[in-house]
Amino acid sequence: MTAPAFRATRGDSLTWTFTIPEDITGWTPKWTLKPQSNWPATLDAAATLVATTGSGLVSTPGATSTVALTVLASVTATWEAGAYVWDLQLVSGTNVRTVEWDDSGTTTGSLTITPDVTRTTP
Repeated sequence: MTAPAFRATRGDSLTWTFTIPEDITGWTPKWTLKPQSNWPATLDAAATLVATTGSGLVSTPGATSTVALTVLASVTATWEAGAYVWDLQLVSGTNVRTVEWDDSGTTTGSLTITPDVTRTTP
């Protein structure tokens, strides 16, 4: 399984589903998006988006689990066009684990936001 590389247009609604080949019962997912240009130095408080259960993420545990991410157009309309990185972490109490997408240990995915022609917000 390779870390997904997404493309999206600023101001569009986004819905992505991630498949995790294990049971994540008892774990809470956290999806974080940051600009690629400075992501190692950007704290979560300054991230472009942090989504958790109840704020954009829905998890469905099972032998193979899924985590669905939904981002409203009103949110993506505020994003600058450019390159971003993201990761998906699982949290259980004080335990935190970043999802690995392949055997090489890849834990980050990418997102490219392109500008929209019909921009509905300044």
